[in-house]
Amino acid sequence: MLRRKRRRIEAVVVEDSKQQEDADDAFPEVEDDVTVTIQLLISRNATSFEKIGITPVLLRHQLYAILPNRTATDQTVRHALSLTFKAAREANIRVQIQALKTSGQLLVFDASTGVRDVALVRQDDYMAHLKLTYDVLCKQQLVRAVSSHRGTRDADLDGKARAMSRFMPAAPHLASAPVVTMRLVLETFRRNACNEACHAKNECCDQCDDKAIREDVKYASTSWLSAMWLQRMGFLLPTSGLQDDALTFSFPGIGKFITAIRKARTAILAVIKRTQFKEIHEHQLRKMKLPHSVFSMDFHLADLEGIGLVRRSKVTSGTLVALGSM
Repeated sequence: MLRRKRRRIEAVVVEDSKQQEDADDAFPEVEDDVTVTIQLLISRNATSFEKIGITPVLLRHQLYAILPNRTATDQTVRHALSLTFKAAREANIRVQIQALKTSGQLLVFDASTGVRDVALVRQDDYMAHLKLTYDVLCKQQLVRAVSSHRGTRDADLDGKARAMSRFMPAAPHLASAPVVTMRLVLETFRRNACNEACHAKNECCDQCDDKAIREDVKYASTSWLSAMWLQRMGFLLPTSGLQDDALTFSFPGIGKFITAIRKARTAILAVIKRTQFKEIHEHQLRKMKLPHSVFSMDFHLADLEGIGLVRRSKVTSGTLVALGSM
């Protein structure tokens, strides 16, 4: 009898341990939660990004409205920093985003949508956009060379193509830097040129003397021109940082995204403000058409709630969307 009871207890313990392992596997790391949420938002709006022809981009505060409270992690941050649950969750997400940036998975840069926002772009998407731009420029160069009877080259096309060829290998390193400056961009260009020279000579990069490259006035001049072309093309933009030559990442066409966000905010808030109690059922908002945006209502509600312009609350009749306290 004791043996039977012992076997039953052992079976229960084994089963409980398996259930615990399954539960642990069912809840990924918090960093993975951020990655999955970004992937979810982008996949749900993939058609919208294709319609306006831009690289998929999100705003950091949209994650605040979608990611649930992670009790263990958020409480640890909350008690350590004496924050509210909401502030702890947001601080935790910011830390995770920084980790993804440092590891080379995420591109993080400033974006102004009327307030200071932080834009998020998957680095793979950004690099694919750079390669596509470079391929288009190379094709244009080829067409120009074939169509020209004298074989003359277009200086602007050559400058853009040279800038992209330098920026593609430099972008991952620059993206993980705390601050991007003009000096860092030029130093990265020079270092990559040195590495290419080492590879061509089959020599170790540690033994490479890039003094010739540094003293090459022509190379320094073309590097500076490449950096200028990147700014003119919209891949690097000047920013109001503490350093005079501070730059921020960007990409051509992001203005379409910012315009859609701004106009959708104005339209949705105007509808809510016209109601008697400054609140409206979510299902009523979903019937609303947004002529200046191709994105879903969920996308814009995540933006509005994450930034604090509205708040959503569950009621017996559905979900109420009310004006926020921002």
